[in-house]
Amino acid sequence: MSKRRRSPSPNSPTKSRSSSKMEQGYFNLRRRSPVSLIAFYDGTGKDIKGRSLAEILQWPASRLESCHDYIQTLFPLPEKSAFNDPAPIIDKEVFEAFRTRMELRGRMRDSFERIMWFYGFQLQRDANGKLEVCPGPNFPKHSRHWHTGFNHNHLRITRIIRSLRVLGLEEEALAFYNAVAGANKISPKSRMFWARAAHRPLNIPPDLDEEDADEADERLGPKFLWDFEQKQKAEDKAREEAQNKTKAGVQEGASGAVTEETGRRADAIDETDQSPETVSEKSKDNKAGSIPSVKDDEDDNS
Repeated sequence: MSKRRRSPSPNSPTKSRSSSKMEQGYFNLRRRSPVSLIAFYDGTGKDIKGRSLAEILQWPASRLESCHDYIQTLFPLPEKSAFNDPAPIIDKEVFEAFRTRMELRGRMRDSFERIMWFYGFQLQRDANGKLEVCPGPNFPKHSRHWHTGFNHNHLRITRIIRSLRVLGLEEEALAFYNAVAGANKISPKSRMFWARAAHRPLNIPPDLDEEDADEADERLGPKFLWDFEQKQKAEDKAREEAQNKTKAGVQEGASGAVTEETGRRADAIDETDQSPETVSEKSKDNKAGSIPSVKDDEDDNS
């Protein structure tokens, strides 16, 4: 008599072991997206829905708010999206293209300006030329998209800050962070993620817990970002050493100049003391000065 195969209970897992393993590695997948970020940003390609960059940048605020599958292409990350599986990610090729091609960064800045308009901000330079993100004329109305209790735009802000930094728009990223960091209606958790996106090394994602975010661990994040961070650290160290060396040289030069000037003055005084006129005057002074002392002695002895 053959045994009947027992049907799985409603509470028992029905997926295969292999599919479970795939799910466990879901957030670490590095499949190549059919969308080319380089083509999308140079104007020759479109996103997964067939939309061009120029088209998306013309959307009204209502569509920028309600549509949820464009932001991952407008502001891509090195990490896979948990909400938009086919969204493209930043790989080494994309990273190097944006870092070396000014026109790609320029078009991404267009995306940034549009999303700033959506949030009620505008870009301007202060008296020293520093970029600032400031409330625009539409701030009272458009700030409601993000300046409220937790909503999906808080996640978008984390994404935008990180994406800008990774692709070479550090100034824009930090200006945006400074504009939103002090918002009083935002939860501490959201502000924490924003701060991580703005300040962590590029290879460490904002959602990694602090105890796991070891900057010395080269296994964290994509290797091309780790390599970039190490190169930056080496350049910063070399720059600092050169500045210290220059500063020490200036101080040493100034000290030498003071010593030389002091020596010249001493020589000048010495020469003056040895001149015939000075010797003669000193001799007269000595003679004149000795007479009263003798007389005083005589008076004292009288």
